[in-house]
Amino acid sequence: VYKKKLFYSIKRMKEGKKMRLNLSRRHTILILMSMVLMLSSCLPSSFLRKSPTQTLLPTGTKVLFPPTWTEIPLTSTEVPTQTSASTWTPTPTSTPTPTITPSPNPTGTQDPLASPTPIYNVNYLPDCVYTALEPGVNILPGPFIDPYRVLPTMEPGKSYPAVIDKPTYSLILDDGQPIGWVDYRLLALTMDGKDCLTRRDEREITEYTSLCFFSPYEEIEAFSDPESSEFGHTLSPSHSYVLLLKYQATYFSAFGHAGPSFYVNREDVYAHGNCDSIPSAGKTNLETNLYSQPPDQGGIVIAVLPAEQSVYIQTLSQSGQPPPGLEGTGLWLQIKLRSSAGDLIGWSWSEDLQYK
Repeated sequence: VYKKKLFYSIKRMKEGKKMRLNLSRRHTILILMSMVLMLSSCLPSSFLRKSPTQTLLPTGTKVLFPPTWTEIPLTSTEVPTQTSASTWTPTPTSTPTPTITPSPNPTGTQDPLASPTPIYNVNYLPDCVYTALEPGVNILPGPFIDPYRVLPTMEPGKSYPAVIDKPTYSLILDDGQPIGWVDYRLLALTMDGKDCLTRRDEREITEYTSLCFFSPYEEIEAFSDPESSEFGHTLSPSHSYVLLLKYQATYFSAFGHAGPSFYVNREDVYAHGNCDSIPSAGKTNLETNLYSQPPDQGGIVIAVLPAEQSVYIQTLSQSGQPPPGLEGTGLWLQIKLRSSAGDLIGWSWSEDLQYK
């Protein structure tokens, strides 16, 4: 009897140990599964799915680069460099403040700038034409951003031959003459022909005499605001940068057609190139009218600008009679206002404006 009891007792002990072992294994499995779920919830979604094979294009763009280009086109983050072949040596001088000069064009429209060199054969133009589908497609003086100038625009429905290309820009002709560059990504622009986007312009950006540049005398600081109070980064004296807008104490620029933008102190750099056409930042002294043309030329009021309104003062000016209610003679300045609803361009009395 004793041996029988001992046998069953040992048997129950083994079964209990086996059950405890099974429960322990189940608990371990549940704990591991919980840890896996917690870790997977913390991982970024890019680790849990396959990365996309195609980068989405920005809104308002179409085909960017032709497959025939063998080199990687210039990106918006690359900084244009001064060419080593240049023999021009800058002489440090103080940069004058913006000046007002009478406009040789009484209509107030800016003539398109011609290309500096003949880079195509007028007897055989490539099979490529650009056509604007709507008004407002700007013709730029160079293959770079320039939103602050009053620029010529393409005539809607008219075909313009395109003869040579930079990344995102093409040079177009009118009556056999180069008139400027257009951004071929615009949805308001169509291209037609077998030679479109096949002829790459290999010139450095600093070789375009239609653009204005500045170069630092030495390594300098660039700022995020025109008052030079917020440090942004440093600039190398071995590079040149496109000058887009003048302030009384600073210049405004950007690293490429997509930014980022920055400001530099004018005494730290020297300017070179086509800098006479660069507009200046300004503001209104008091509430003033914006005219379609000076009133003595039949212009009408197209907007009333409040005091302290920021404007871009263009290089075009006209002498004439002051606004109604004032006497004497003076200058009318062409100004431009930027807004999301569209740019507003007109003329204001110089006494009502000041440079920033």
